[in-house]
Amino acid sequence: MDFMEWHRAIQDFLNELRHHRGASENTILAYQNDLSQLASFLGGYLGPGERWQEVNGAVLNAYVQSWLAQQRYTSSTLARKIAALRTFFRWLLQRGEISEDPSLQLRSPRVERRLPRVLDESEVQHLFAVIARSPSFRSLRDRALLEVIYAAGLRVSEAVGLRLRDVDLEKGVVLCSGRPGRVRSVPLTHSAVAAVRDYLRHRNEVASIEPDAYLFVNSRGNKLTRQSVWQTIRHYGREAGLGDDLTPHTLRHSRAAHLLERGMDIRTVREWLGHANLATTYLYRQFYSQARNGALVSDSVLDSRASSPPLAVSA
Repeated sequence: MDFMEWHRAIQDFLNELRHHRGASENTILAYQNDLSQLASFLGGYLGPGERWQEVNGAVLNAYVQSWLAQQRYTSSTLARKIAALRTFFRWLLQRGEISEDPSLQLRSPRVERRLPRVLDESEVQHLFAVIARSPSFRSLRDRALLEVIYAAGLRVSEAVGLRLRDVDLEKGVVLCSGRPGRVRSVPLTHSAVAAVRDYLRHRNEVASIEPDAYLFVNSRGNKLTRQSVWQTIRHYGREAGLGDDLTPHTLRHSRAAHLLERGMDIRTVREWLGHANLATTYLYRQFYSQARNGALVSDSVLDSRASSPPLAVSA
């Protein structure tokens, strides 16, 4: 099997994920990266003319313990890459490409589940106030963007993918397509609704107002990228004196902790955030249990933000 054959099998697997398992594009890209690394290693380690059947446990252990180890990945990244190998080789086994699954011999590193960084509500309020100091188009957009990410607990990919039709400012809700095939209707805060209204008055002068048009755009009317949103929140984090490590997920984590602090049921928080696994949501409950003695402020700090219409999730 030549180098192209390695990649052909990987591409067939990625197509399976996309068309039959409903995986998100981010998930597919992660698998593509992980398996392309494997193919590069196999091309040099086994050479041309070999088949998947020749990839045994010793070969995979050499890949993980020598090649991947040299990349100095964190234990969580390494564990994810090993999980990708297991999924891929299980698929090869099901297709009859191999007679035994060599990935069963791989051992994942122990991964400590650290509590995510969470801002308290006064810090969130301060962050938004810093953004609001300027009346520019960019500041209006950035405040609306981060207010929506926080209020709805969105992932950055969900936020940049929002279209005009997804936001109902009269009802104060946003429709979010998270996991494939599932759309959730999530309430916005009063502050987020006001920020989006302010932004739209300027946005609609530079971009299409068709329902399918993207909600958050740059000054040329183009869709924002995930990378630009990461850069944006880090910039404002520094300006607000909140450090250099703020990410869009910091706002998502913070919203989850604040909802639990308000007494929301953990299963409702799970649906709010679109978690596939309840265990992920329990991580926020652990944070709240440790922080309830003073790390998070009371509801009175942001009482004007507590707009909470019913949460709806559809398949």
